[in-house]
Amino acid sequence: MPKRSNSNIKKYTLKSGETRYKFQTYLGLNANGKPINITRKGFKTYSHALEVYNKLRADGSQNYVKPKQIKLDDLWKLWFNTYKLQVKQSNANKVNEYYKNHIFPYFGNNYMDKISVSALQKWIERKSKEIVNYRRMYQLLSRLYKYAYTLGYVKINPCNRLIIPKLSKNKKEKGEKNFYNRNELEKFLISAKKFNFKFYTYFYLLANTGLRRGEALALQWKDIDYTNKIIHVRHTVAIGLENKVILDTPKTQASIRDVPLTDTLAKVLKEYHSKQTKLTDKLFCKKDGGWKNPSDAGDWLRQIYDNDSSLRKITVHGFRHTFATLLIAETDIKPKTVQHILGHETIEMTLNIYTHVTEEEKKKSLAQIVSLHL
Repeated sequence: MPKRSNSNIKKYTLKSGETRYKFQTYLGLNANGKPINITRKGFKTYSHALEVYNKLRADGSQNYVKPKQIKLDDLWKLWFNTYKLQVKQSNANKVNEYYKNHIFPYFGNNYMDKISVSALQKWIERKSKEIVNYRRMYQLLSRLYKYAYTLGYVKINPCNRLIIPKLSKNKKEKGEKNFYNRNELEKFLISAKKFNFKFYTYFYLLANTGLRRGEALALQWKDIDYTNKIIHVRHTVAIGLENKVILDTPKTQASIRDVPLTDTLAKVLKEYHSKQTKLTDKLFCKKDGGWKNPSDAGDWLRQIYDNDSSLRKITVHGFRHTFATLLIAETDIKPKTVQHILGHETIEMTLNIYTHVTEEEKKKSLAQIVSLHL
């Protein structure tokens, strides 16, 4: 950490309680003899503020050009070139997809200081009707405006003035129902097994371990420990920059874990292994031996549903939710243990599921008690 000896750089606190840094400095006189006084604020770190301060001072009044305007796409390139070096490839690719699909088509070629609050409000309202995770699009755009503010291209962050739509009731209900009960799961697995044994094995694996789709696709046979009855989760398959399939580290440090291997799952995996026609160290791979694309799991699920229209549809992630709800509802397992098995970074993430399931169980119990008195 650099020595914080520059008295021109001041620390201040936002209403949210977060710390920021700012500075004021005099660069001298411009060509017209007018003083150049610079104010910059909004820096998250002292180091970043010092870097910008030193650059402005080094350039001096002769080389200083007052920022005028910048198009959103030009600022995006400045921001993303730094951002992609600080995060995993898969995270950078996801953020790039957010921008490319949901922000650039609307505002990419517009000057940032000319985009009106009303235009932004219409945009977020439209996104809230199109996609479930519309708030992430808002957060990304707001982050870009904060960066533009730091660089002096805009005077305010207009995203702070937006009214963010609430998640619609239909979308909430859809999310809450994105899992199977035991009868639905058994029906799905029977249908999947008849249709395609590889697909069946994959979704049986998800429903019995709670693995994320990429974690399951990244498994190698050496990760399956039949002796100690555990599965080692060490990697995930993800989409990196330029949409290349890569083997990556799991979502968080907590996601590197060992999960229990049940006898029934072990039996399914052994049968599946014996049916593999290609000699490979991977559970699931392409014909050339490479890693499967995470989107392939969605294709497998769609094929199963197309083959059997009687099945209620959930997402691939819904099988992770299915595992969690059945585990909590049908056992005496503690939330902390569920957190470890699922690889949740915080206990709060687990408790959200745990509370939901236990509340549902309470309602069922109450309904059964009432029915006894009828």
